[in-house]
Amino acid sequence: PAELANLAPAELAEPAKVAYLTFDDGPSLDVTPRILEIAAEHQIPVTFFVLGSQVVRHPEIVQQALNAGHAIGNHSYTHRYNEVYRTEDSLMWEINRCGDVLVEAIGFRPSIFRAPGGSNPFLKKEYIKRLRDEGYQYYDWNVCPGDAEGSYRSAQTLIANTLKQAKGKDRIIVLLHDAPGKRSTAEALPAIIEGLKEMGFTFAAISPDTEPIQFRRG
Repeated sequence: PAELANLAPAELAEPAKVAYLTFDDGPSLDVTPRILEIAAEHQIPVTFFVLGSQVVRHPEIVQQALNAGHAIGNHSYTHRYNEVYRTEDSLMWEINRCGDVLVEAIGFRPSIFRAPGGSNPFLKKEYIKRLRDEGYQYYDWNVCPGDAEGSYRSAQTLIANTLKQAKGKDRIIVLLHDAPGKRSTAEALPAIIEGLKEMGFTFAAISPDTEPIQFRRG
């Protein structure tokens, strides 16, 4: 149509497609450094939702990730569902304890949080209100390759699952894991990045200003 002829190319372009690659349950000595290497090779930022119990073991890896421009988020201290979600106060103890060890490791307390297992069904309405009252924002996901589900998943399976689930979406938060032993996740990562790039995605790290994807909104 003639009325489109004068529009700049940018105005005709498709909406920007953004991928947030997130890694839970680390840091680990055998997987996280490899993920940092791959992210550096591809020049992309990622987000690590760390466990306080792992930060205590490897604080230097968290600092390395931060120095490289990646985002650090809180994923509780123990990840034990029966302890994290026992009461509203136990949830906040877990978050605050993880925050305390992050202050020691990197000098600040992140306000982005991922609930162990996701917000559904674990975050009750009163838990969500308390989280928000204390300044936390929580992030779930809309792409789940399955690297933490039951039996071992090969790198090829993780790649295929990621790209299949990303189809038709303009904004994705991808759930991956850098816990000890998750070597197939690191092995899959280069092809996941390349595949998403070919689909038109750019990459960003989660910040407190990032609009969340949430299973439960309170």
